[in-house]
Amino acid sequence: MKSVVALLVSAFTFISFNAQAGIRTDDSANQLVVAAEHPTAALVLFPGAYLDPKQYSALAEAIVLRSSGEVAVFVPHFTGKIANPIEAQGRVQAAIDFLRSEGVAQPNTRVFVGGHSEGGIIATLVPEALKLPGLILLGSYLPHTIVIGKQLSTYPIPTLTLGGELDGLTGLNYLAREFATLQLLAAKDAGVFGSKPVVVLPGVSHMQFADGAALQGDSIKPEQSLTASHQAMAEVIVDFMALQTRLSSVESQVALKALKGQVVATQSLLLPYALASSAEPKVCSDLQKAATVWVDAQAWGHINIESKIYRHGSEDLAFILDKSSVAQDGQFYALHLPMLIDDEVDVADISTDHFLSPRSLFCKMRSAAKLAEETGFAVQHSGLNCAELNAKVIVDTLATLTNPQQRARLAAKYGDVSTWTSVSTSDDTAHSLQLGPLRIRSERERIGPKWVFGGFSFGKSTDNAWHLDTVELVTGNEALGKFAGANYCKVIAPARVVEWATVFGLK
Repeated sequence: MKSVVALLVSAFTFISFNAQAGIRTDDSANQLVVAAEHPTAALVLFPGAYLDPKQYSALAEAIVLRSSGEVAVFVPHFTGKIANPIEAQGRVQAAIDFLRSEGVAQPNTRVFVGGHSEGGIIATLVPEALKLPGLILLGSYLPHTIVIGKQLSTYPIPTLTLGGELDGLTGLNYLAREFATLQLLAAKDAGVFGSKPVVVLPGVSHMQFADGAALQGDSIKPEQSLTASHQAMAEVIVDFMALQTRLSSVESQVALKALKGQVVATQSLLLPYALASSAEPKVCSDLQKAATVWVDAQAWGHINIESKIYRHGSEDLAFILDKSSVAQDGQFYALHLPMLIDDEVDVADISTDHFLSPRSLFCKMRSAAKLAEETGFAVQHSGLNCAELNAKVIVDTLATLTNPQQRARLAAKYGDVSTWTSVSTSDDTAHSLQLGPLRIRSERERIGPKWVFGGFSFGKSTDNAWHLDTVELVTGNEALGKFAGANYCKVIAPARVVEWATVFGLK
């Protein structure tokens, strides 16, 4: 059986040897190889854009050590330092050929392909063609694009999606999206915890999947050491590999238990995202109650709110034509409340600084005065205005951040949420509100088209301050037909609040 030196097909520019662990690192013109003397499996790891294979040496060594030398790690060089489809398959084939030269039977069933960041996107193109046992994504994900359109639910290859909680480039929001898919799959087949696991490592940043070097955009400070991060990554990677192809150093049942534990821990970490998703359809109906304060505490028990939900795009016109209304049914009333989820189209599915949540939610509510007229219930005209309704969504959503570290990070930059003060001002044109680091301003519109097409924006004003600009429309009881009693407001989606609190607000 040949040793790893059989890989010397060209002159090496870099050679090192970890004598204590028996691990050799060779860096040639084609690839960096980190391996013990006689590996029986391999991981081909495509580097992130413009990163050098040597930047993955420490992670590769941690993987080799974790597998007791069974796994060799290949990190290819690509033209221009960018992984590309033209060279990708050949780089993996080289690892298959190497295992064959080592006497490994059916070597393609023992070679995994993976990638970090952009490298992971390109790596998704290879496993099916070469009939590989698995795909490993580090700080990456299956891209939901028109050109490379892949979904975790339908991708036919076992896939490990491994991310860092403090990744400033492939944000926690993208991992939450993949985890939501995993949960849907698990409801039908518990085996996906071993074949399609999504794991987030606490306190880990994007570049800790490499050498931890500074990289623009990856600006959230990691809370784990580079060595500890690599060890944690290696454990998950080797456990996943052991479940797809036999590794004598790792018992499959032990690997599955460990991987399930990581998935459970990830579920707890991503809980605010799950809660935000489940809360989204009910936002407008909940805000309707906040916008109207009943004197009679039993009044809402006689009113059923029926939210009609539209999605931005083909349903825009139907939403525009639909109006809120109240219909009586005996002693009860049905309040029809149209709601538009203003999704943003992301044809490229690029994670850097991109919110996955809807831009805003359009709520066509009823005014307090009109509800009083239509139901006969007495109301106070002191319900929350549109700026205050947005503040309520923010405060209620931030309350779902129960993870101590997540709350501590937010507090370190903006102060503890429980200490934020709220200061409101109003004039003839707008309602304004300062909530902690957030300035919220709701522009008053007078006609429906200006409200529908009025802007909604949420962004950074300064390093420690953000602004939220929205629009509202309130009409009197005397307005014509179905336009009477309008109380329209565009509000921030709970998921966008979570994304801000766990990713974008920390950068």
